[in-house]
Amino acid sequence: MATSGEIPDELAHVFTETQELPADTVVWLTAQKRDWLSGRYVNVTWDMPQLEEKREAIVQGDRLKVKLDVDF
Repeated sequence: MATSGEIPDELAHVFTETQELPADTVVWLTAQKRDWLSGRYVNVTWDMPQLEEKREAIVQGDRLKVKLDVDF
């Protein structure tokens, strides 16, 4: 059984990320201007080089954006 502040044992397999992953993501995001990501959702647990490889598909498909569609 987990102690206070720890992840319960039955959920530990879900949380496999290390502290380095979000830190590396922040460094990658701030190392240079990435206008193509402006207004898009980025998860710090993603592999940023893999995300960069999908840049064209993301931009062309207008992906990783949350949109609100309201019918009146």
